[in-house]
Amino acid sequence: MSTISQPGILTGVPKPETETEPQVDNYLTYGDEKKGIMGTIWSWATTVDHKRIGIMYMFTVLGFFLVGGIGALLVRTELFTPDPTLAG
Repeated sequence: MSTISQPGILTGVPKPETETEPQVDNYLTYGDEKKGIMGTIWSWATTVDHKRIGIMYMFTVLGFFLVGGIGALLVRTELFTPDPTLAG
Protein backbone atom coordinates (compact mmCIF):
# COMPACT_ATOMS: atom_id res chain seq x y z
CA MET A 1 0.00 0.00 0.00
CA SER A 2 1.58 3.24 -1.11
CA THR A 3 0.54 6.77 -0.35
CA ILE A 4 1.07 9.80 -2.48
CA SER A 5 2.04 12.79 -0.41
CA GLN A 6 0.59 16.15 -1.36
CA PRO A 7 2.45 19.37 -0.61
CA GLY A 8 1.13 20.92 2.54
CA ILE A 9 1.58 21.48 6.21
CA LEU A 10 0.21 18.14 7.41
CA THR A 11 2.31 15.93 5.15
CA GLY A 12 5.66 17.51 5.90
CA VAL A 13 6.32 18.12 2.21
CA PRO A 14 7.01 21.82 1.57
CA LYS A 15 4.95 23.65 -1.01
CA PRO A 16 6.75 24.78 -4.14
CA GLU A 17 7.93 28.40 -4.08
CA THR A 18 6.10 29.27 -7.32
CA GLU A 19 2.71 28.34 -5.91
CA THR A 20 0.91 31.26 -4.29
CA GLU A 21 -2.23 31.17 -2.20
CA PRO A 22 -5.22 32.87 -3.81
CA GLN A 23 -6.61 35.77 -1.84
CA VAL A 24 -9.94 34.72 -0.42
CA ASP A 25 -12.47 37.27 0.69
CA ASN A 26 -14.27 36.48 3.90
CA TYR A 27 -17.66 37.65 5.07
CA LEU A 28 -16.19 40.71 6.79
CA THR A 29 -14.27 42.15 3.84
CA TYR A 30 -16.10 40.83 0.79
CA GLY A 31 -16.14 43.51 -1.89
CA ASP A 32 -14.94 46.31 0.38
CA GLU A 33 -11.30 46.67 -0.68
CA LYS A 34 -11.88 49.28 -3.43
CA LYS A 35 -14.75 51.25 -1.89
CA GLY A 36 -12.94 53.12 0.87
CA ILE A 37 -14.27 53.77 4.34
CA MET A 38 -17.64 55.18 3.24
CA GLY A 39 -18.20 52.25 0.91
CA THR A 40 -17.36 49.87 3.72
CA ILE A 41 -19.81 51.58 6.08
CA TRP A 42 -22.49 51.58 3.38
CA SER A 43 -21.80 47.91 2.65
CA TRP A 44 -22.24 47.00 6.32
CA ALA A 45 -25.34 49.18 6.74
CA THR A 46 -27.16 47.73 3.72
CA THR A 47 -26.09 44.11 3.99
CA VAL A 48 -28.40 41.11 3.90
CA ASP A 49 -25.65 38.72 5.04
CA HIS A 50 -26.82 37.02 8.22
CA LYS A 51 -23.30 36.90 9.68
CA ARG A 52 -22.80 40.65 9.33
CA ILE A 53 -26.28 41.30 10.71
CA GLY A 54 -25.47 39.12 13.72
CA ILE A 55 -22.24 41.04 14.38
CA MET A 56 -24.06 44.39 14.11
CA TYR A 57 -26.79 43.08 16.41
CA MET A 58 -24.25 42.08 19.07
CA PHE A 59 -22.55 45.50 18.96
CA THR A 60 -25.96 47.21 19.17
CA VAL A 61 -26.94 45.12 22.20
CA LEU A 62 -23.61 45.89 23.88
CA GLY A 63 -24.00 49.62 23.16
CA PHE A 64 -27.53 49.85 24.56
CA PHE A 65 -26.51 47.74 27.56
CA LEU A 66 -23.77 50.28 28.33
CA VAL A 67 -26.12 53.25 27.81
CA GLY A 68 -28.74 51.65 30.08
CA GLY A 69 -26.11 50.90 32.73
CA ILE A 70 -24.85 54.47 32.71
CA GLY A 71 -28.44 55.74 32.94
CA ALA A 72 -29.13 53.45 35.91
CA LEU A 73 -25.99 54.73 37.65
CA LEU A 74 -27.12 58.32 37.10
CA VAL A 75 -30.56 57.60 38.56
CA ARG A 76 -29.06 55.85 41.58
CA THR A 77 -26.65 58.74 42.08
CA GLU A 78 -29.57 61.18 41.99
CA LEU A 79 -31.59 59.14 44.48
CA PHE A 80 -28.66 58.51 46.86
CA THR A 81 -29.33 61.70 48.81
CA PRO A 82 -32.59 63.56 49.47
CA ASP A 83 -31.24 66.76 47.89
CA PRO A 84 -30.83 67.11 44.10
CA THR A 85 -27.40 65.82 43.11
CA LEU A 86 -27.17 65.99 39.33
CA ALA A 87 -30.18 68.09 38.33
CA GLY A 88 -28.94 71.16 40.11
